[in-house]
Amino acid sequence: GGEARLAALRAAPEVESAYARVYAPALVAREVDGYAAMVVGVDVAREAAVGGLLEALPADARPGERRALVGQSLAREAGIEVGDELAVLGTAAPGSMAHDLLTVVGILRTPMDLINRTGVVVPLETAQDLFVMEDQAHEITVVGTGTPTDAPALAARIAALDEAEGLEVLPWQELAPEMAQMFQITGYYGLIVMIIVFIAAAAGVANTMLMATFERR
Repeated sequence: GGEARLAALRAAPEVESAYARVYAPALVAREVDGYAAMVVGVDVAREAAVGGLLEALPADARPGERRALVGQSLAREAGIEVGDELAVLGTAAPGSMAHDLLTVVGILRTPMDLINRTGVVVPLETAQDLFVMEDQAHEITVVGTGTPTDAPALAARIAALDEAEGLEVLPWQELAPEMAQMFQITGYYGLIVMIIVFIAAAAGVANTMLMATFERR
């Protein structure tokens, strides 16, 4: 089950935290018009830590039972405000209809464009109950204790675990190649700027030394 896998991952060496997420497409409506959305179930306590989806959110602004956060772009497009009640309609895992009423407790802005544009964030248990996914999830996020460049090695160690059998384990460099490329380009620019600074500094020192030498001569 999902909890057994999570427990094994959290106990693995160099793993700081691991938490599951559920992603389920649905229609949401505040009044009459419906909007395409993605219901995202998260582990509220762990996602509120540094690096999580709910980082820095105060406790009273976090999702709870039948309490949801809505991505800022979806809220703007649909005219959703804090305190509104949303009707959610989707398809459960067994193929039956999933429907519920959620109260909006906050508008969320995250680095994930998908959630900003279509996200309705609820606790993991709420999403699992709504879409009949008991002890199941679509994704497990693992946070390591090392540096970002250690991610490929950590992914390889996790993939070798018995509990990870049948799972696709990918480092962030493969999950977000555009971000990895941006970091690489930024590193190149930083190196170029440093070279220019060193050349300018060397020229200044050389000029001072030459002037002192010529004056003494």
